[in-house]
Amino acid sequence: MGRGDSRIARILREARTGQGLSQRELGERSGLTQAQISLIENSEVDLRLSSLIALVDVLGIDLILTPRPPAPAPASTQEEKPETRSKAP
Repeated sequence: MGRGDSRIARILREARTGQGLSQRELGERSGLTQAQISLIENSEVDLRLSSLIALVDVLGIDLILTPRPPAPAPASTQEEKPETRSKAP
C-alpha cells in the first residue's frame, strides 16, 4: 500500500470517472499534472491539503472535517501507592 489514504483516493477516482474526466483533464483543471493525479489515485503519495482542495473544487465534492470524540484516557500503568511520610524522631 502506498503512503496516501486509499479512501480519499477512491472517492477522488470515482468522482473523476463519474464525470467522464480523464486524469489529464482533471490535472489541467486543477493545476496538477496527470502524473500527480495518477499517484494520488493510487495512494502512492502523501496528498497535500492544497492539492486536495484544488481537486474537490474541480470535482464539486464537499470537503468536511468533523471532530472525533475524545479518546479515553489510558489506564494508569503504575498502581497508586499511599504517600509515606517519615516521622521525625
